[in-house]
Amino acid sequence: MERFWEFLKSKLQWENCKTLAQLRQKLSEVLETITPEVIASLTSYDFILEALFSAAS
Repeated sequence: MERFWEFLKSKLQWENCKTLAQLRQKLSEVLETITPEVIASLTSYDFILEALFSAAS
């Protein structure tokens, strides 16, 4: 989750929103561009999955 939040902040860091409505609009625009592949790349850790599969076998 931390990496996803970092990604969102990086997309919004130079935005100057004067109202909460403007911030919500910018955030909505960023969220609309995020694909499942982007989410997977930000939230998955192959070494964790490998350790879990290894422990389960």
